[in-house]
Amino acid sequence: MAYWAVASSYLAVPFLVAVFAIEKLIYVITWINWIKEHGEDLPSLFAQSPLTATFFSIYGLIDLGFGLFFTFAAVQGIRSKSDLPKQT
Repeated sequence: MAYWAVASSYLAVPFLVAVFAIEKLIYVITWINWIKEHGEDLPSLFAQSPLTATFFSIYGLIDLGFGLFFTFAAVQGIRSKSDLPKQT
């Protein structure tokens, strides 16, 4: 809901969007650690529950994509703020 709430005004809140990117980075790091510790269990998990195994296989990549998107949006917002004339 937070993503949706700032979708039309992300340029006004670039540091909030950067927080979203950091959140996604944490998810990606968690996923990498999970794959390192449990990656060998994926074949048996696919046999038991293909949907669950698919989720565990790809959710970090999806969060990486969203993290890159949020990083791009935050940078655009920061740049747009720096282009504004200084108020005195």
